[in-house]
Amino acid sequence: MNVWEEHEGNQPMQKERLKLMEYGLKEALIIKLKDEQVKDIIAFSMDQIKASNLVQMLIQLASMEVNGKYGSAFLASEGVASTMQLKNLSAEQIDEVVWDYKTHQDKALAIKAVKERIIEGQQDKFSSYGYDKINIKAAMDDDELGL
Repeated sequence: MNVWEEHEGNQPMQKERLKLMEYGLKEALIIKLKDEQVKDIIAFSMDQIKASNLVQMLIQLASMEVNGKYGSAFLASEGVASTMQLKNLSAEQIDEVVWDYKTHQDKALAIKAVKERIIEGQQDKFSSYGYDKINIKAAMDDDELGL
């Protein structure tokens, strides 16, 4: 089954899936995406149309979605988190941010939650190496954290 067969009769979704193929995403990946995920990835692509690494970001979003990080494309399309930030979050953390954002509709709060969860993850990573919790935010600049 290919993108054409799976969405026969659903013209708008078929066009969106074909657009992802035009961007360079593989059909095998696109088929695994749910309609809502496709819509979010397309919305993200429209906002990032001039980005030099657009194809890479779209592939990353699609891969995160099919690998259990549901809501990644939604957060990216809403401008809550970048693909780099999303890569640094667990599926559970992404789910929490999506739920909070949809519940409270507060973008600034959601952006802050993403940054805090990245910092927490970095602190947990360092503590697993035997370091005490340190102020990672002070030790690293925002670019290194993906913020």
